[in-house]
Amino acid sequence: MAKMEDSSLTPSARMLADMRMRNESFYQFARRRSVEWADYFSQQSLPPEVLEAFKVKAAESLEAQTTLEAEPQIPFEDYLQQYFAQK
Repeated sequence: MAKMEDSSLTPSARMLADMRMRNESFYQFARRRSVEWADYFSQQSLPPEVLEAFKVKAAESLEAQTTLEAEPQIPFEDYLQQYFAQK
């Protein structure tokens, strides 16, 4: 309710105020925040079981990609014709 009564409390207003205070463009703001979050997350560690689960999923994904790419492909022109025939 406070944000309804005072729009300066909204996330977008706070972001704009931060940009004005630092005299930043949106690009500069987004870049700075991205670097801040990247630094934060690079200092975090995953539990070993989560890390292992990600490694397994990545290996499965690469295997599925290899299988898919090994399948015969139709010519692009035929694909387009089939795609537009569905509409």
